[in-house]
Amino acid sequence: MNTRFAVVWLSVSAVLLTTAVAYPADLNSEIELLRSDVRAQKVAIITQEMHYTDAQSAAFWPMYKKYEGELTKIFDDRIALLKDYAANYEKMSDAKAKELLEKVFQLEDRTTGLQRKYAGQMGTVLPAKIVTRFFQVERRMNRLIDLQISAAVPLVK
Repeated sequence: MNTRFAVVWLSVSAVLLTTAVAYPADLNSEIELLRSDVRAQKVAIITQEMHYTDAQSAAFWPMYKKYEGELTKIFDDRIALLKDYAANYEKMSDAKAKELLEKVFQLEDRTTGLQRKYAGQMGTVLPAKIVTRFFQVERRMNRLIDLQISAAVPLVK
């Protein structure tokens, strides 16, 4: 699979997800469909970019599944935050804006904390260069998705 194609596909999925948040017709099924597609693409990209040995692969993938499970909870909270923002966009008060901004910071802190936790765990069974490479790949994918979401969400009036 071409990595650039996969990254573009992840970005398009992020835009579609943002659109689904803006137009919540059948939101939950849309989110679940996109989530499963994004997960599959992420696994494919990680597999292509990491070049794990059999032993490294056996150590990495069970930890990755746990990491992804915990990351999903943060993603769910992020979706809830986007829904809250969309619901309050037209009538945004200073108090609501402050509340939403605090939630953004909390989500970022939780994400960083989760990454630190799993970098430590992965570092006990994988070389530091492999762990670093994984988080570089992960951050690139997440930053591209974040960029697409940010571009689709209007600034506070």
